[in-house]
Amino acid sequence: MTTSNQQNPFLTTIVSDACDQARVYYLDTVQKKQQFGGTPTNLLEQSLQEHRAKLEMWREEALRAAFAGDVQNASIQLAFIVTGWSLYKADKDLINADTHGLYLDAANPDTVVDFVRALQHSVAFWATELQNKWIEGDQQRKANQANIYMERNERLYGVYHQMVQDQGSALHQAHQYNREYAQAALDGVRQAQQGAQWMMAGVERLNQQASQNVYWYQQGVQGMYTHGVQVMQAAIKTQQEFNQNLEQSLPREMEKAQARIERRKILTRGIVALVMVAAVPLAIGLAWFLLRLTLGF
Repeated sequence: MTTSNQQNPFLTTIVSDACDQARVYYLDTVQKKQQFGGTPTNLLEQSLQEHRAKLEMWREEALRAAFAGDVQNASIQLAFIVTGWSLYKADKDLINADTHGLYLDAANPDTVVDFVRALQHSVAFWATELQNKWIEGDQQRKANQANIYMERNERLYGVYHQMVQDQGSALHQAHQYNREYAQAALDGVRQAQQGAQWMMAGVERLNQQASQNVYWYQQGVQGMYTHGVQVMQAAIKTQQEFNQNLEQSLPREMEKAQARIERRKILTRGIVALVMVAAVPLAIGLAWFLLRLTLGF
């Protein structure tokens, strides 16, 4: 069984090969499960449920891949569906044959034709379903891209509008800064002029104060000189008076001192004579006492 991908992108070579394998799987399963008295119905139903669950899982995965635009993965999932469906079809046909008491001959050409016809209809249905899902996803992606483009344009417009506002605000702020700077410069010039005037007035006051200080300094030096002269004159006068008094009192003081010296000489001579007079009897008495001690009296 061959397929063409000219109209449907999901009918790939992988799917075509899976269809050929599905025919082999179907005929082989039918033949094996009817050997040796056949397979019980309950086991066939259990196998049927398992294949149905796998088919549903593969179908959902294929639909998600198709919606996302992943054609290759969706085609691979479709190949799994084709081969899995052949086993599901074999269990279903065997259950139907057991129910009606029939034997399903795998070697009968009609059996092969019926299976191939059913497989073609199923593959066409699945491929169409995937293509519709793919178209739906593509439209959704284009709509999302359009929305993204619009949102991007809106953001760019918002950014441009904000830039224009910021530039206007920056120009206004710069103009305000220039006005404030000019006013500050003018105030600075005025303050500098006032400061210069205050400095000139201060210098003038300092000059006046310095002139007055020099005058008072000169007056003070002159007064100190005059006072010094007066002090020197008074000292000289005092020294002259002291010298005169000393000259007048010196002879009298010398006479008094000479008289005191004479009196002291006379007194000293008297004391010496008295000592000498008293010393002679004392010496005689002492000699007598020593003589008595010597003689043993």
